[in-house]
Amino acid sequence: MESHKEMDLVRQILSHERDRVRYLLKAYLRARLDKIEKYAGAILDSADLRDRLSQQEKQYSSQVFVALGRHLKASVLDYLPPHYQSLVSHCAKQLAMHDSIIFPA
Repeated sequence: MESHKEMDLVRQILSHERDRVRYLLKAYLRARLDKIEKYAGAILDSADLRDRLSQQEKQYSSQVFVALGRHLKASVLDYLPPHYQSLVSHCAKQLAMHDSIIFPA
């Protein structure tokens, strides 16, 4: 009877540990995807940052960047006069250059 209770306790501890590791992995991947979404333009502009990503992450950053560009063009840029459109793209490039450390080497 004592051995059965000990085994139940060990199973419960292992189950909690498995759940904890699963949670940590999900949180890590969620944070990584958030950074990819936030800095997609800077990642695509920098070969060093692109090299730190997996092939799937590179595809995802490209898709996010294209989707964001289409959304901004459809919701904002199409309604601005032409001389403001070039200014907006110039400012976006300058802002991307100020974000230095995104992914540790």
